[in-house]
Amino acid sequence: MVVLVCALAAMPSAHAADDWAFSGNLGLRSTYMSRGIGQTDGKSSRFFGADVAWRDTVYVGMWSSNVDFSASGDTHTRREYDVYAGWRPKVGIVTLDVGYAYYGYSHQPRDTRVSYSEWYVRGSVPVGPVVMGLSVNYSPDYPGMVQRAYYTEGTVAWAIDDAWTLSGVVAHQQEAHAVFRPNGHIGSFGYNAWNLGATWRFTPTWSADLRYWNTDAHDAGDPFHPHLVASIKADFSR
Repeated sequence: MVVLVCALAAMPSAHAADDWAFSGNLGLRSTYMSRGIGQTDGKSSRFFGADVAWRDTVYVGMWSSNVDFSASGDTHTRREYDVYAGWRPKVGIVTLDVGYAYYGYSHQPRDTRVSYSEWYVRGSVPVGPVVMGLSVNYSPDYPGMVQRAYYTEGTVAWAIDDAWTLSGVVAHQQEAHAVFRPNGHIGSFGYNAWNLGATWRFTPTWSADLRYWNTDAHDAGDPFHPHLVASIKADFSR
């Protein structure tokens, strides 16, 4: 948690309440998708999270959801717990986000490591009602025999009005030492993923989202197949 330690050390002893922002969220989804892959074996997902930010630049947070990896042979792991910390400076019109995340899982199989860490660099730029973003993520200890994994993601979000937003993602996941080749060697595995959907904020707190997910790796199993996901979410802040 090097980023968390450095982030907290960089904070002066400020007492102004306006320097701090607290936010939280909770919700329900028809299924949990991450990077184009199903995380709950087609079942519903119940999630919640919370963040603390100082002057909208330095932040720490956590997020959690139930998971079900039965499709990959893991019938033990039940819940995901994420913790993260980072720094969001602004450079002109660009908002950067540099941070670290740890993805922990409860009831992991004794002979399988599911938890892993990741470093990320993100950037976003507003263009009128449209916000465009790019994210690059690197994990040095990805689960299984993979070890090194890279994830890149491009995003576009168009705020039609105060209530409706259309958004989409195009992404690529690349994993080292992921599959056994016919010649006995271990090779890499990569796939492309994308989603497209609409979000309706029907109150200042509550929003609903309908989103189509897909990948180009259907041969890798059911979690990589297309999914249409409906969700409802509450956001709180002060």
